[in-house]
Amino acid sequence: MQFSRINESHLIEDTEDIIFKRFPNLQKLDVYIGQLPDCSAEKICFPRLNVLNELEKLHLSASGGSFSEYTQWLSLTSDTLSRIARLPNLQELILEDTIIEEGKEWNMEDVTFQNLKSLKLDGVRFSEWQVDAEKSFPVLEMLDITTYDKLMEIPDSFGDIASLELIKVWFSRQLKESIFNIKEYVEEMTGEDKLEVCFQGRWSREFDQESNEKKLLQKIFNQVICLKEKFSEDDIDDDVADKLRKQLFGKRYLIVLDDMWDTETFDELTRPFPELQKGSRVILTSRKKEVALHGKCHSDPLYLRLLRSEESWE
Repeated sequence: MQFSRINESHLIEDTEDIIFKRFPNLQKLDVYIGQLPDCSAEKICFPRLNVLNELEKLHLSASGGSFSEYTQWLSLTSDTLSRIARLPNLQELILEDTIIEEGKEWNMEDVTFQNLKSLKLDGVRFSEWQVDAEKSFPVLEMLDITTYDKLMEIPDSFGDIASLELIKVWFSRQLKESIFNIKEYVEEMTGEDKLEVCFQGRWSREFDQESNEKKLLQKIFNQVICLKEKFSEDDIDDDVADKLRKQLFGKRYLIVLDDMWDTETFDELTRPFPELQKGSRVILTSRKKEVALHGKCHSDPLYLRLLRSEESWE
């Protein structure tokens, strides 16, 4: 049995009596919180899940209609996470857009996810991870981490988990060294290349950022002048930014900058664009809130959560 969505308005006292006790065999649960509830003494800031003894997959996420509506991340305490860990059949846990212990230390000294096989942390904020991974995640098979800002390394103890098969890190360059150190440690201890690590940086390959930005501007310029021929690195004009600005000046244009990952790149790519006049527009998409807020013009950015795998096929 799967319960697709729990609305934040239901996160009040007696939540488990009103809702969860009606579904004792629930196996999959997605909880989305758009605005944080009133955390007064009479109310509960987070649903009590302890009655869901059959739950196998839990996805906790903060989402909202726009960045202006959602100014706080979903805050989780060590006590809340300890209660989640006590779910006896939990095998997959996804935490998305959350802050653990106010972005400070996640201490898992007395926490054990006994049957957890997959842990995905997407945009989860905390600066230090105190964990004996072999004890806290004894049967973990996959660790998936996306867009960390504060965490500087993944604890070496993850290399002691015999069942661990895969570590994936996305867009967090500061974690790159630690995952390869863990892989090397596992090889030394077992004599086998049994742990797969996957690192995806900001781009699919290492690059000279200044050269890459000029290449993108050259592509935009070629489209503006209706030049369809492919160009090589040698064809990139050093003055392409100035030429692009002159071509766009006084014209109505729509430019889409998709999947921007930092404010510096956004500034470099938009500098050649004239002031937005005559109805011209630049549409920006980004997975990072700070980039979207940096690039906003007349209105607040629209927050759209990422589709889950099953939703992408609908």
